[in-house]
Amino acid sequence: MEKLTIEQFFFDMVLWFSFLATNCRFLTSNARCEVAYRKDNNYAPLFLFLLVFCTFGFVTGDYFNYLELYKRNTDLSAGSSGQHVEAVYLWLLKNLPKSFALWRFVVWGMAAVLMVATFKRLRVPAKTTNLVFLLSISVVFASFRNTLGFVALFYGSTFLFSNRGNKIFNYVVFGIFLTCSLFLHRSMFIFATLFCVALIPIGKKTYLLSILLFPVLYKLIDSYAYQLLGSSLISEDSAAHGVGYLESDYRVDTTLMGYVQLLIWRLPIYAILIFSVWNIYFKKQKVDYAQRVYLNATYSLVYMSLLWYGQEVSAFLTSRFHDSAMFFFSVFLSMYIPTRPKSKLLRRSLWVLLFANMYNFAYQFYKNFL
Repeated sequence: MEKLTIEQFFFDMVLWFSFLATNCRFLTSNARCEVAYRKDNNYAPLFLFLLVFCTFGFVTGDYFNYLELYKRNTDLSAGSSGQHVEAVYLWLLKNLPKSFALWRFVVWGMAAVLMVATFKRLRVPAKTTNLVFLLSISVVFASFRNTLGFVALFYGSTFLFSNRGNKIFNYVVFGIFLTCSLFLHRSMFIFATLFCVALIPIGKKTYLLSILLFPVLYKLIDSYAYQLLGSSLISEDSAAHGVGYLESDYRVDTTLMGYVQLLIWRLPIYAILIFSVWNIYFKKQKVDYAQRVYLNATYSLVYMSLLWYGQEVSAFLTSRFHDSAMFFFSVFLSMYIPTRPKSKLLRRSLWVLLFANMYNFAYQFYKNFL
C-alpha cells in the first residue's frame, strides 16, 4: 500500500490552515458571530476548499485505503461480490477515465455541491459555517464514502423545513433524496431512520428518560449485540458487515494518551451538546424546527456511540457512530452559533476543536515520518 509523503502532508496542511486563517474571526476574544445571512452568503470559498481538500485529502485516514480499493475494483463489474463498494461507486469506477483523483473529484465534488446547497437553503451565515465545518467535520467529510449519503439526506431535509412552495412537493423531494441516500452507503439505512425519528417533536422529559435508561441499555448491548447487528431484516450483506464490525480488532486505547486524545476530541462536542440541550429544552430558548431536529439527531448518535464504548465486542461502532454524529453536529452548530453570538463556552469549545485538529495532524506527522 502506498504511504503518505512529506509533500502530500504539507500540501494538505497549507490548504487547511489557509482556510482557517480566513475564517477564524469568531475565535478572537471580542468577535461576535451574528451577521445576517443576506450579508454573508458567499459559499464559494467553502466549496473550493472542499473540492480540493477532498480530492487530495492525503492526511485523512482512508485516502490510501480507497486508493487500494480503487485499484482492485477498476476492472470489476458492479455485480462483483465482496468488494465492499456500492454499485453507484463501481459504476463510476468503470465509466470514468482511469484516474483515482478524478473519481474522488466526482464523488466528493457532488457531496460538496449538496453540502453548500444545504447551507444556502438553511440560510446560515457563510463565515460561521466555514469555521464550524473546518474544525468539526472537514477531515471526516473527506474520509467517509458515506459522506455523499449524508449530504443527500441533508439537502432533502431542507425541503421539509422550507415554508416556500407546495408542501406535498417538498415532502416528495425529501422522500426522493432520502431514498437516494440509502443507495449511497449500506449504513445509511440506520442514519436515515434515526433522522426520521429525530423529526418527531420531543421535550425535556424524553432527554431525562434517555439518561435514566442509559445504564440498562448499556448492559443489554453486550448480550444482544450479535442478534442486533446480525439480523437479516435489512439484508444479508449488511448483517454480515454488522457482525464483522463486532469481530474487528478495533479497541479503545485505554492508555493515558488514549484517554487524553479521546477527551481532546470529544469533550468540546459533549460540552456544546449539553449546553445546547439545556438551553433549548430546559431553558426554553427559541430556535427553529431545523435546529431541534439536527440537535436531536446529533444527541441520538452520540448516545449510541457511548452505548458501545468500553464493551467487550469491538469498539469500532463507538468511533463510527461518533464520527457520523459530527455530520449532523456541524449543521446544527452552524445554525446555532448565530443565536448565541456572545457565548464563551461555544468559543472555547471551538478553540479546543482547533487544538484537537492540530494534535491529529501532529500525530499523523509523527506516525508517518518520525
